[in-house]
Amino acid sequence: MSALDHLKQLNRKEVKLEDGGLLVGYHLPDIQECLLAGDIPLPSLKDLPKDPKAEDVLDAMDADRRDMFHATIAFRYRLVGTMLDDVDTVPVTDADDRVAIAKAFTPEQCEQLFRIAQREEDPSSGEA
Repeated sequence: MSALDHLKQLNRKEVKLEDGGLLVGYHLPDIQECLLAGDIPLPSLKDLPKDPKAEDVLDAMDADRRDMFHATIAFRYRLVGTMLDDVDTVPVTDADDRVAIAKAFTPEQCEQLFRIAQREEDPSSGEA
């Protein structure tokens, strides 16, 4: 086993999702790396509505805010996809479309994984 493989194994975590009980293996994503890559639409993070599918919210936004909103949602899927190691013991590989897998979770499951990725929830502590 290489040092890199060893570190990856040490940083691997698991969570049983509240909605549906799926067991998901993951590692915490490097948010600083996402910042450097320009993937995080920073001004929009605080403005993200609680219900991101609400058509009336999108209709009320001007074009710039609508673009920022869509970029924020896309970032959520990318961040969740980035952290996945396996789903119910089925490995998530580099060949998999991680964004498509993230989108396949229920909104509640994706939201829980996003909170974990942002370090807002720590499943090992039992705190939400």
